[in-house]
Amino acid sequence: MPNALHSLHDLNKHIQALLPAALVGQARYVVGYSGGLDSTVLLHWLAQNNPDNHRILAVHIHHGLQDAADSWASHCAAFCAAQAVEFEVCEVQVNGIADLGLEAAARQARYAAFQSVMQADDVLLLAQHRQDQAETVLLQLMRGGAVAGLAAMPAVSRLGQGYLLRPLLDTPRETLLIYAEQHGLEWIDDPSNQDDSLDRNYLRNQLMPGLRERWLAVDSILARTAGHMAEASALLDEMAAEDLVRCKLAEHSLSVSTVQSMTSARRRNLLRFWLQKQGQLAPSTAQMQRIEQDMLTERGDAEPRIKLTDMELRRYRDWLTLLPELPAAPTDQVLEWQMT
Repeated sequence: MPNALHSLHDLNKHIQALLPAALVGQARYVVGYSGGLDSTVLLHWLAQNNPDNHRILAVHIHHGLQDAADSWASHCAAFCAAQAVEFEVCEVQVNGIADLGLEAAARQARYAAFQSVMQADDVLLLAQHRQDQAETVLLQLMRGGAVAGLAAMPAVSRLGQGYLLRPLLDTPRETLLIYAEQHGLEWIDDPSNQDDSLDRNYLRNQLMPGLRERWLAVDSILARTAGHMAEASALLDEMAAEDLVRCKLAEHSLSVSTVQSMTSARRRNLLRFWLQKQGQLAPSTAQMQRIEQDMLTERGDAEPRIKLTDMELRRYRDWLTLLPELPAAPTDQVLEWQMT
């Protein structure tokens, strides 16, 4: 976890410390700009403190979920014009709400939109802060998240052709509020933030105030926990990478017999790592149980298959293979077999 930024004086150095060395001084900054307090402060600071003259593009995601969405986009356009910052609006369609929930579906649409405007080696800067990180840890805990989930949001990661940076991740929200007030900034207050039917809002509005009253440093404590979990997750990935070398038969295939020789915990760690390297979501607990019971038993004659994100996991003899999903066999056709 990076050192806490209780003021924004060293933010530029902090961003450069997170950037890959080759991008320092030349990367284009793409700022996720909602118009709220956090992204307003980040964008204003970057516009006023840009010694390397990075090109800055502010991207506003127009979800169309609020009646005021058009006026928010206009507010953001005016602010960027005043700061002489490039501005772009991305209108998105939020799909999959029934399956994912509103929060996750909107987040998925946002990141897809950000990737659509990013060029090679662009750096997307998002303004999540320490309180956001603390809430994410609790959300993951309530969902039964594993070590990688409890690591919450990374400060730096790859995103499409470029990178995603969260330079304020260990900065208290109070620091951002003080900065905004000192500079006379105006920002948007989204009324949906008061909707406690959404999990994050419930944590923020109902649970966190009580926790802060009991434990004053709870946000810092939870953010520190995320840092510990990130270290543990990195170590597990290192172990999985070593195991993958031993088990890999081909790009999309593992040796069943070699995987079977591992302990159950190490086996599950390898399978999560391998599947995510193949672009699949981490398998659920139920999916992992099916993989172990149906695919990693001693029955070499069985050829089971399990549907994952957009592929199928199959076993053939000693091969555990990830392949495109086959279409279902037609049920409305009759084929005649003619013997001659």
